[in-house]
Amino acid sequence: MIAILSLIIAVIFLALSIIHYYWAFGGKWALNSALPTNKLGKKMLNPSVLMTVIVGVILSLFSIYYLQKGNIAQINLPKKISSYLGYGIPVLFLIRAIGDFTYIGIFKKIKNTKFAKLDTKYYSPLCLVISILGTIVEIIK
Repeated sequence: MIAILSLIIAVIFLALSIIHYYWAFGGKWALNSALPTNKLGKKMLNPSVLMTVIVGVILSLFSIYYLQKGNIAQINLPKKISSYLGYGIPVLFLIRAIGDFTYIGIFKKIKNTKFAKLDTKYYSPLCLVISILGTIVEIIK
């Protein structure tokens, strides 16, 4: 059970990291739909190439962590770091799912922009699923 759930989470993180690398190296597909905007359509975030690569690397490391967690890959992480990641990743994605109460998350106020509609339908639920699955993996380890 842990191996299957860990693999699902790892694949999600790998896919998300690949999308971030794609954007960092000039890709445009879905980029405008991935950044929150205000009611006037102004982007509320304008991440640099470096920041986009950093997010890609972090997501890649999360993928590797879950491959290790499911005994699909062998990486010797100290127990303390593994414990922090085991609970930290689900908490991080729960916070993302809840959002900032204005532009992102389940409780956002701005709901009629392209990003907001996609966030409601896909992004926030995906973050919630990652949080739930990550918590299950950590609890039943």
